[in-house]
Amino acid sequence: MKKDLVDKAAELVEKKGAESVSMRDLAKKVGASTMAAYRHYKSKDELLLEVAARGFDRLTQLGNQAADHEKTAQKKLEAVLYAYYQFGQNHHNLFELMFGPLKKKESLSSHFQNSARASYAQFSKYVHEFIGVNKLKNQKFENQYSSAFWAYIHGMTVLASNGYLSAIESSPKEMEKKIKTQIANFVAFYQVSLAKN
Repeated sequence: MKKDLVDKAAELVEKKGAESVSMRDLAKKVGASTMAAYRHYKSKDELLLEVAARGFDRLTQLGNQAADHEKTAQKKLEAVLYAYYQFGQNHHNLFELMFGPLKKKESLSSHFQNSARASYAQFSKYVHEFIGVNKLKNQKFENQYSSAFWAYIHGMTVLASNGYLSAIESSPKEMEKKIKTQIANFVAFYQVSLAKN
């Protein structure tokens, strides 16, 4: 029943957003009482954290799959960045839930915390490999570069998801083409910058 609740909640989030999730309605959908549902999850927020954790797991998987098709550290990083962007476009409501306002740290489930950390660690791994290829002398800047790449692609993803970039392109295909080009240019800019250090 616990898995069924998460599955149904995930479906609702994808289709209508997190605000559409109701413990009572979910219980009906899985053929259980509301009380039974609350025995598995103390609150709707706790259940939504599990949905968000799954989202981070999926994002990590997609990033690795995208990188596996490339040979160089630069192309792997570009692929991971684009996979992040695509995930945000294809799973807009889930993406909003994953990166929405968080509760107090102590209230976050271990699955959510571990999944979010693993996702960022995977992202950083590809950034660090790219930095290593370019032989950055001062390794203390590695995490700063990871943050810079993350801030860039997250910002672009949110802007595109909320329609702020669509006005400057004639079609979704044009938008995708431009995002890919921008990602490649962004990585290339850092490649030049790293080579000078």
